[in-house]
Amino acid sequence: MASAESICHIITPVSNLGYGFDNIGVNNLLRQLAANRTPTAIVLNSHFDETGSAAGGSVGLPVGHRASCLRDVRRLLRCVGTHGVPLILNAVSTNAPQDHLDLVAEMVREAATQNSQSLKMVKVDSSEEQRSPSHGTVAQGTSSTGVQRSASPRTIGNIVQAFLEKAEARPDFEVLLSSSRCRLMPFMAFTSLCLKNTLDQIQAQAASMRGGVLHLAKILEEGGVSAIPRCAGAIGTLFSDGSFEVSPVGSRSQCSSISVASHILQPKSRLSVPEVGGALDLRQASYQTLENRTVRVRGTMLRRVSESERWFEAQARLQRPYRSVYLGRITDALLTTTIDTLLQRIKGYVQAQQPHFPADSWDLIFHVYGRGTPEIIVAGEITANSQDIARAMTEISRMATRLACGLQNRGAEFPDSTINVLSVAASE
Repeated sequence: MASAESICHIITPVSNLGYGFDNIGVNNLLRQLAANRTPTAIVLNSHFDETGSAAGGSVGLPVGHRASCLRDVRRLLRCVGTHGVPLILNAVSTNAPQDHLDLVAEMVREAATQNSQSLKMVKVDSSEEQRSPSHGTVAQGTSSTGVQRSASPRTIGNIVQAFLEKAEARPDFEVLLSSSRCRLMPFMAFTSLCLKNTLDQIQAQAASMRGGVLHLAKILEEGGVSAIPRCAGAIGTLFSDGSFEVSPVGSRSQCSSISVASHILQPKSRLSVPEVGGALDLRQASYQTLENRTVRVRGTMLRRVSESERWFEAQARLQRPYRSVYLGRITDALLTTTIDTLLQRIKGYVQAQQPHFPADSWDLIFHVYGRGTPEIIVAGEITANSQDIARAMTEISRMATRLACGLQNRGAEFPDSTINVLSVAASE
């Protein structure tokens, strides 16, 4: 069977504009990708609502966050100018999408002026009715034309269609700005554009292809969350058979089969995506870890969900999800050599003080660090079914530990308690 051809590369330097990213790593990746002819784009979201923007019609940014966003935009525009790849930036907003789009456009113009760049910019409104392209050239002393204001579309297909129309009307665009509530939109829009230029209509609409596009978008929208350890950004490559590869931007991180597969199980993630009228079917999905810190995903399907069907997602949680910890330092040799027996007695004492708490509603575990040394650290970890139980048992355990160490000897220090041991000469 012939190997699948790559459709496009998507680099997401960071999940949200203004959070900062690995500028050197992104430039190195773009330099490596310049050798092939596969379409490549830098795609990310800018979600101002998370950083304290106003909920009314007048939208602004805190001074500090605006400076961070402007710094990221300057770096991204340099990447556009150096490597010749387009930048697609989506302003995510549920309150004032057009105002957020205008804010992003303003920062792009300012960054382009600071970089002494002249870039071709296209703005895609979030309106269903908006059809006419709005073009502009970003340069010192110039500005882009305005865009009409109207409501956001109810489905992602409308804004993707508007994206395709603007991109086809101005195929040489270097910066494309959009405004959509759905964070998946810019990723799905760019892949749809590449699919339209590469595959026929039947192949592009196949369930496996649409599933791969959606699955890849859900991973990339979070940046490098699917890597171990987590990093700011990630790069994804879509193939003609609907499979895709994902790898981290950070040089110290790597993607594994487990980290990528478990990404979809996060609490914020949803298998059902009403914006696309379907749900991801991962029952046949496979995850293959490759040698270059990359994972290849195959078999993701997009299943259409009718109005009569009912979907639910079951999520598990820890039996005792609430956790509280306290620390203490012990330097007395009599205590350090018998610490296990002492801690066992403390646990029994704590249990006797709260008999009305069910035995399976909490647990106390001691962690001892520095065994065999003159000084040890004791960490008391309480897990409980509720925050109230965790706090109550922590207070009892902390006081019991202080009491036990104080009764037996001195030389133990716990929060809110400092006991000093003085060296006294025999003559005194």
